Amino acid sequence: MAVAVVVSFDLHKKSYPVPKTVYNRIKADLARIKVEKFVLNRDKDVVKLPANTFVGILSGPLSKRKSATIRDAVREEVAEIIAAHHKRATIFVFVGKKWAWGKKSLRRR
Repeated sequence: MAVAVVVSFDLHKKSYPVPKTVYNRIKADLARIKVEKFVLNRDKDVVKLPANTFVGILSGPLSKRKSATIRDAVREEVAEIIAAHHKRATIFVFVGKKWAWGKKSLRRR
C-alpha cells in the first residue's frame, strides 16, 4: 500500500540569505528520497505545489510500517539533507495511508 508524505519547511532567519543554488540542491536531495515539488493527478499531469511544500508517494518497505515510524524516518532524512547544506529549519511532516488532495489557485478578478 502506498503512503503519502507531505513535507514543508521554513529555513530559519539565521540561514538567510539562502542562495537559489542551495535551495535547488536541497530540492534535488529531497527528490532523491522521492519527495518532490509536484504531484501527479489521475491523468498523470504534473501539478506544481506551493513554495516549500513537497510530496512523496512511498511504496517501498518503509510504507508498510506504522505512520509514526514513517514520519520519524522521513523527518530525520529531511533534517539531514537541510543540515548537510549548513542550514537550520523548522520541518513539518505529515503521513497518510488513505489520502485525497486538491489544489486551487486564486486569481484577482
